[in-house]
Order: sequence, then structure tokens, then C-alpha cells
Amino acid sequence: MSSRYVVLADDFTGACDTALQFLRSRNDLPRILLDPENLLGIAGASNVLVVDTETRNLPAEEAFSRIAALAAELHRFVGTTIFYLKTDSTLRGNTAVEVEALQRGLGLSTVVFAPAFPKMGRTVKNAILSVEGIPVSQTAMARDPLKPVTTSDISLLLCGTGACSPRHVRLEELRGGFLLPPRGARCGNLREEGCYTFDAETDEDLRRLVRAVTASVAPETVLWAGSAGLAEALVRRDLPVLAVVGSVHPRSIEQVKQVLNSGTAMGYIPDMSAFLQNAPGALEGAVETVSPLLLQGKNVLIASSRPEDPSSTTHRGNDAIRIATFLGDLACALARRHRLGGLFLSGGDVAAKILKRLSVVETVVTEEIEPGIPLLRVQGGDLNGLPLVTKAGAFGTPRSIVAAILRLRG
Repeated sequence: MSSRYVVLADDFTGACDTALQFLRSRNDLPRILLDPENLLGIAGASNVLVVDTETRNLPAEEAFSRIAALAAELHRFVGTTIFYLKTDSTLRGNTAVEVEALQRGLGLSTVVFAPAFPKMGRTVKNAILSVEGIPVSQTAMARDPLKPVTTSDISLLLCGTGACSPRHVRLEELRGGFLLPPRGARCGNLREEGCYTFDAETDEDLRRLVRAVTASVAPETVLWAGSAGLAEALVRRDLPVLAVVGSVHPRSIEQVKQVLNSGTAMGYIPDMSAFLQNAPGALEGAVETVSPLLLQGKNVLIASSRPEDPSSTTHRGNDAIRIATFLGDLACALARRHRLGGLFLSGGDVAAKILKRLSVVETVVTEEIEPGIPLLRVQGGDLNGLPLVTKAGAFGTPRSIVAAILRLRG
């Protein structure tokens, strides 16, 4: 599924540098709305809408009112839209009251605040935001004539707002496999209330953060707040690619070997003999085996036969039709359950069955990856915008599937 985004940025330059992340990562053309009063009728007309609220230097009460009014207008898109509050990477502005106004107005259950922007020297460790290694409250930002920075501690920044009392996630925890706990869960004597601030020193930390959150909750239920660094991680999301190879042509078999030997994807070969013998739970078992790999962000290649033994599964007559159907059912179940960065399909019967089952009625060709191998984009339906590569079994070089997966991963 291709998500729709609405970004509220507190100044024009911030609106522009955040819009760039969508252009680079999605090939979308973001619309930047300079006057929030023109929001009516526009918000639903673009996949990426960036609104310049011009609230950075307003009095806190006025900033709250302006964001609250925008939230009231945008509330009808809750559940189908990812909302992002672009904040200053040096903590200037009205971040706390804007978070409160937007979360309250939209009714979102989770707040994620990560202002780090490693590419620009803005990092957060032990909740302290530093610019080129210096705590931000000790830089020139503390002398800003309109909105001087009074603290470097990002967790303190949100304390005291009606929106949340944040729980800070430090680098060791984030890098150690942090997952968002269930809402209301207890951490010692404290109850998790759905508001989190995060350390981040690298772009990979921000991507890890996004994976940790979206593994537990849908991104549409989160108010994301931060600089363009978090926006880049969110829009990319480092989503996994699902590849399904139904062809047993020798060239496809060699291509599968290249994928597995290179580590480009994890391989999964269903027990087709059990399926052909009508073993109960074959499809459900395959889904439960592959799902954890996709949740971990790993690319997965599903093949209908073992590359070291292509004769391990019969692909003739009625068996071939049943195998194509099974692979189609498996791919559809996984595509509906998980957010994918792209889908690779090889084998004409398998590809056709999968696309029909996913109600794909139209694709657009965006480029040719290799001769005869197109990169497509799904147009309309539940998978709108999903990148897709299809390949005939006999086409390509030994590394064609490797190249396709890497291109889909972005």
C-alpha cells in the first residue's frame, strides 16, 4: 500500500527540506502549501502535502491555536494518512505545544519525537541534542532573538504538555532491539502512555527507530515529530522486498542461486509435496514462517523448488497449476499483512495470479532495469504506488534477480 502523507512544518525552509525527502525516496512531487487557510479541499488531492504553518516564532498560545485549527480540518484523514510534524533540528520554536495540539486534535495514540539530523551534524545521545558535538543550549541557538533554546534535553522539551509525559529511548536500548511496548504497559513503576523521545547518532539509528515503531503499530496511528532526518527514515522505512519465483527454467534457477549466495534475500522453499498431498495448514504455516523475516526488514525470496535440486517439485500439468495457485495465495497473504518496499514476480502464471488476487488492474512502466525486465508501479487499489518488477523465466543474466531486488529496495 502506498501511504499518503501530510507534513506540518513550522517554517518555509523546513517545509522545503522535508519535501525533498519524499522526492528522493518516492519519486512523488510534494505540494507545499504556503497558506494554511487554503487547506480545505486540497489535503486529499495529493499523496504528499507539506503545509508551511509559519508558527516557529509565534507566541505559544497562538501557535497552539493555529495547529489545533489545522488538526480539526485534517481529522477526517486520520487512519488513511501519516502525519508528520516537522520541527527545528536545533529545538527552536513551539515544539511542545504543537505536539500537544496536533495529537489532541487528531486523536493519535502514539507520539514519536526524534529531532536528530545526522547529515547536518545534529545528533542525540542520552537525550541531549548536540550540534557538531556541542549541546545545543550552549550554541548560538541559545541567543536566538525570537525563540532562544533553553534546554538541550529533548525529553524535558515535551514534559509538562497535556499531550504526553515522554519515555526516552537511549541508544543502547534502540540498538539492542527495542520494540514499542503495548500501550499502557508498565516499565518499573511508570506506565507507558504512548509518547517517546529517541536518541539517534546515525541515519541507521533513525531507520532502526522507524522499524521498531512500525513493527508494533501502524504508522498512521502515530504522530511523527522531528527534523528532515526522521522524515527521510520514515518515508523510506527501509521496507523489505518480497520475491516470488515460480519458474523452474535453468536460468531462473541460476538467478535464485545468485540471490541466496549473495545474501540479497533470505530463501524460503515451501514444502510443495505436503501441499500437493493436501496437508492441512500448509498455507498458514508458510505465512507464519515468512512473516517474522519480513517484520525484521529482511528481503525474502520464495521459490517453488530448491535451486540445488530443481526436480524436487513436480511442475507439470495440474500440479503446476496448483503450485502457481499456492504461491499466489502465499504472496497475497504476505502482501496484505506486511508493508513491502517492492514485489518481484517471475513466472507468468504465478505473476498473473498474484496480481489478480491483489486486485491490481493497472500498472505503469517507469524504467527498464535490464533488457526485457521492467520496473513497474501499481496504479490504484490497495497496493497503489508499490514498485513491482516482473521477469520471464528465461530472461536475464545470472544476477538479474539480485539487481531487481536491490533496485526495489532503493
